[in-house]
Amino acid sequence: MRQRFQLLYNLALILSDALAILAAFTVAYILRVQIDPRPIVTPISANNYALIYAAVLPFWLGIMAVIGLYKRSFYHKFLKEFSGLVLTSAIGIMALITLDFALERPLFPARLVPVYAFGLSLGFLWLGRLILRFIKFMAARAGKGLTRVLIIGNGNIAPKLYQNLIGKKNNEYRLEGIWMPDLKPGQTREFKPDKKYRITNFNHALQRISGRHADLIVQTEVLEDEKNYLLTSAVESAHARYKLIPSNSSLYGVKTTTDLFFGVPSLDVHITPLVGWNTVLKRIFDITLSLIILIIASPFLLILAILIKISDFRGPVIYKHSRITRYGKTFYIYKFRSMYWKYCTGQKSGKKKTEIQIFTEMGREDLLAEWAETQKVAKDPRITPIGHIIRKTGIDELAQLINVLQGKLSLIGPRAITRDELKRYKSSRDKFLSVKPGITGLWQVSGRNDLSYEDRVKLDVYYVQNWRLWLDIKILFKTIGTILKGTGN
Repeated sequence: MRQRFQLLYNLALILSDALAILAAFTVAYILRVQIDPRPIVTPISANNYALIYAAVLPFWLGIMAVIGLYKRSFYHKFLKEFSGLVLTSAIGIMALITLDFALERPLFPARLVPVYAFGLSLGFLWLGRLILRFIKFMAARAGKGLTRVLIIGNGNIAPKLYQNLIGKKNNEYRLEGIWMPDLKPGQTREFKPDKKYRITNFNHALQRISGRHADLIVQTEVLEDEKNYLLTSAVESAHARYKLIPSNSSLYGVKTTTDLFFGVPSLDVHITPLVGWNTVLKRIFDITLSLIILIIASPFLLILAILIKISDFRGPVIYKHSRITRYGKTFYIYKFRSMYWKYCTGQKSGKKKTEIQIFTEMGREDLLAEWAETQKVAKDPRITPIGHIIRKTGIDELAQLINVLQGKLSLIGPRAITRDELKRYKSSRDKFLSVKPGITGLWQVSGRNDLSYEDRVKLDVYYVQNWRLWLDIKILFKTIGTILKGTGN
């Protein structure tokens, strides 16, 4: 029943998207050709116009499928789904514009048609999916289309799964039952699920699985060999989905792949998904975007350099600071200078001063506790007038595009830290050092100075363990919004 509902929902998504795209081009044609009184560039009849875009429709839907817009991981998340629709609409329109230039016969009766079509296709696609999402929600409220889940085992994760499955916010799953093995001598169990969910006998659990009373079986601990064999056999015979949650919590969040080692199946574990071809893909992404940004922003960066020099003549425009990159290697990070030079260098008799010494000499001992806690100061008296502006918007970090081209830094990644800060990462130290730091990252678009240092570490580690190219693209768009708003929220 669940699989049939899921299939129907996916088919409804495809039909809704197809109708939305055709409706967008139809309305765009009417707006420009029939309503707009201005003359058109090339007369194209409505029938020929409709045939052209009906032929292009499978290509457009194919792009949406490749990106993943028909997967549950996409259409269950508002922002991810909307970003995917923006991307596919842009690709679809650009492909049509390219085809229009390549063919002798024009595709558009006027230049405004693709402009109208882009906005309308995005709006209609999103509206159609919102309507289907609402229908799916109402069906879930009525108990239709839910995934029936059976939990096997106790383990530390079972109580959490149980609470989420019976919670009011759950509109995807329905708990079918939970079987927990008998306790060993001396063991106690605080977790006591409701009687209506408890399965007291392992054979009864197998019968429910074999009888196809569950769509998803979640095993939260490894059982005896015989029980494991019987369980997997029952799952296979019922053609149910199966999840094994390892008791080794260190495996959570890391990339695991299956392989053969001397003919024996093995589980390969990596700290981060950024291995192999993924590193090549990310490097190409970094170089391409960095060059584009540098070329486009070069006039603005020249003006910025002049303003920095006017603000404080005594120092250079670009400031270098020692940081660490992948595997703990040291490099100099570049920034457009936002502080007065005497505070940047802190030089006296050839010796560099620490921030604590500088604040003390300034008579600002009140800032020492804030610096010790976050390694930042909200209202830093060392910053120049222009420095306040470029720091608030993050423009000072555009100089790090040079670091990206050098291969020392990525566009997106964990925060570039000093070697002294590394100790604050504690047990997460090696995870942090497994990838290059970035100009921007999760913490920069999730609160910046409003976050505690511990929260920044958690966000950095999350990025390392959950990297995807799509995550980089999402962070990049959020960074643009942060710069435009001048906030880190």
